[in-house]
Amino acid sequence: MDLDFLQSLMGGEEMAAAETAYQDIWVVGEVSGEGLTPATRALLGKARDMANALGVYVKGVLFSAPESAGSEMISYGADTVYLLEGAGLESFAVEPYAEALARQIESGRPEIVLFNATSLGGELAPRLAARFRAPLFTHCMDLGIDEAQRALLATVPRLGGEYYEILISPSLRPQFATVEPGVLPAPFADPYRFGSVERVTFDDLPAGRVEMLGPYAGGLPEPPLSRSRVIVCVGRGVQDTEGVELARRLAAKLGGQLAGTRGALDEGWISEEQLVGMAGRTVRPALYIACGVAGAIQHMLGIAKTECLIAINTDPKAEIFPYADLGVVADAKAVLEELNKKLDNTPA
Repeated sequence: MDLDFLQSLMGGEEMAAAETAYQDIWVVGEVSGEGLTPATRALLGKARDMANALGVYVKGVLFSAPESAGSEMISYGADTVYLLEGAGLESFAVEPYAEALARQIESGRPEIVLFNATSLGGELAPRLAARFRAPLFTHCMDLGIDEAQRALLATVPRLGGEYYEILISPSLRPQFATVEPGVLPAPFADPYRFGSVERVTFDDLPAGRVEMLGPYAGGLPEPPLSRSRVIVCVGRGVQDTEGVELARRLAAKLGGQLAGTRGALDEGWISEEQLVGMAGRTVRPALYIACGVAGAIQHMLGIAKTECLIAINTDPKAEIFPYADLGVVADAKAVLEELNKKLDNTPA
């Protein structure tokens, strides 16, 4: 009897195909201190749900991490964890990290590889997708599985989150995705889950082309006013520099920035970069608190896209009030002082 025919009768061809097929879901994790980052835990929980639907394993990948981090991955849903080690992997560098992970993927042949949309995921995922000529879904807000096609369903935002699309790549493998931290629910750890932690050592990785000199000691530049989500704006109604300082303190406590009107600029309370209106910046914050601002049309055109406008003015007929979501007829300086006191007494 022909040997090839005998092997086919015994399922040899199916076994060979199974050995070369893409399978399993991998999660490339990150460690903060001695444990996993919250985003990595959430990603493992989602991967566990999808793996159950496909009937495959979840495998975690960590770079130069302690074995305790591998055990933590198992408690959150991984069946196997690879701890990648070697010269060049002690701290993040694109070239050795990408090469080590590419070799591990070539060996393990996962059908889905998940990253967090962090600096690590943003650097590695595109390079690996290009190397494997595979699909990449970035900044996903949710993930799912098309069980009929064994394909990843990636929910991604469009136009700054105005609407969402669900994307799929039915045929190409592996599939890569980065997921925004904080969008997935936190799973529960199961300390009784068991799995294996395997150390994988690489000896000939390329050197990173960026030299690490140490942590940056300076302060971060303030983002442009046009990108601020919270703005506290001062007009002449805040009366003096003391009122401006109260507004600045409130903006800092709310995680926002100070801005001002033409009148505030003329008084010397703000700089040109902080001027809002036709002659200055056009902004679209989530929250805009106008303190002592009359509401001249030149100013209102610069804040037309504001999501929530709070106006504080002593004049109940001030032009700004018809545009406001909330109007407060009161002395702006006194209101600012009271708001700062309230926030100072609010538990962190």
